[in-house]
Amino acid sequence: MIQLTSMILAVLCTLNPLDASLSAADEAWQKLEQIAEGKQYTGAERWGLAYREAGLEFWKRFPDDPRRYQWLWMTVAHGRSPHYFKNIDEAERAMKDPQLRRQTQYYERDEVARAAWDKMFHAMYAEMLALPGFEEEFRSRIGRHHLEGVLRSDQLAHRTDLRRVQEEVLELAALFPDQRVADPLWSTVTYAPYAFGLAHPKAMRDFLAPFKQSPNAHLRDYVEDKERYLRFADQPIDLKFTAFDGREIDLVELKGKVVFLNVWSCG
Repeated sequence: MIQLTSMILAVLCTLNPLDASLSAADEAWQKLEQIAEGKQYTGAERWGLAYREAGLEFWKRFPDDPRRYQWLWMTVAHGRSPHYFKNIDEAERAMKDPQLRRQTQYYERDEVARAAWDKMFHAMYAEMLALPGFEEEFRSRIGRHHLEGVLRSDQLAHRTDLRRVQEEVLELAALFPDQRVADPLWSTVTYAPYAFGLAHPKAMRDFLAPFKQSPNAHLRDYVEDKERYLRFADQPIDLKFTAFDGREIDLVELKGKVVFLNVWSCG
């Protein structure tokens, strides 16, 4: 993280060295850095919102200050991107309570505010992509972080627009054919497929199908690995053994029945 931040600052300074006379911009940036420390905020949501709002003000007031691109990266980085909950206290209480964590009624969001931010982000991201000097890895990382933040919020609320996810991942893959852009898909299809309606192998295959034609080799390889897993999931486990009571067990013969497998090892 420290190395990446140093790289960003070095690139930004080559784009537009800061003039010592920009005291107003320096003061606003200092305020933004103080918010980034998060000391005066009791929860991640309020912290993320405060940092984002102050950064948007900085972006609008100082259009020639290259530090705005550092803020754009930081506001979508993991742990900073807010969900836009309507009731922040209730949502954060639910996230800390294992009994409430999966109850979606606690995560009602302000969809108007979320949509407004999404529109602003894409405009700012397009502006950044048009500038020279940024490394491809940094450019793609901002896009990945933004989409990951959207999906984490959707996971909590058990709602998402899968077609939109496909479109955004395909767009990133086309923009950065040599970068690893499958990170958002990794969390979606590996850790929370139930939250996105992808728990069934057919639904997963349909969701992954468009990515097989991507110009991004890393994305195609990711889909191939997932499809290999799905082929295995469709087949019954070929397992025969002798139970402790002497019975011969063949899992194929138990098709249609509920079978509990407790797999463990020592080592």
